[in-house]
Amino acid sequence: MHHLLILARGDARTYCSVDGGSLLDGLPFEVTLFADHGDGPALRALEGEHEIFVVRWNEGREVASRAAQLHTAVPFTAVAAFDERLVGLAAQIRDALGLDGMSMRAAELFHQVLRNRMTGSARQAACQ
Repeated sequence: MHHLLILARGDARTYCSVDGGSLLDGLPFEVTLFADHGDGPALRALEGEHEIFVVRWNEGREVASRAAQLHTAVPFTAVAAFDERLVGLAAQIRDALGLDGMSMRAAELFHQVLRNRMTGSARQAACQ
């Protein structure tokens, strides 16, 4: 059985289908969702066939530790970040759990590209 850990951020409506149901229900694998303390209460509305844990993204070490604890009970087969700001943390967790996916180095490069694009956009806007 596959078990996906999702690092989620944002409004619960992002994870809902047009009929209001959770997009995560009915998936052919187990899903565990980590949500930040700010988003957690709203995302609790999605709780159904999966578990939701409220964490603090700025405490990356504790989040990775929590993932490792859960991994011992029902091992994760993948970790996905549903927000570009969480790509590095997802890579850190995958690395700690020995899972395939984007490496820490690739995550650092990803963030560098994003920063360069934002800086370039800000420079362009200032010149106009």
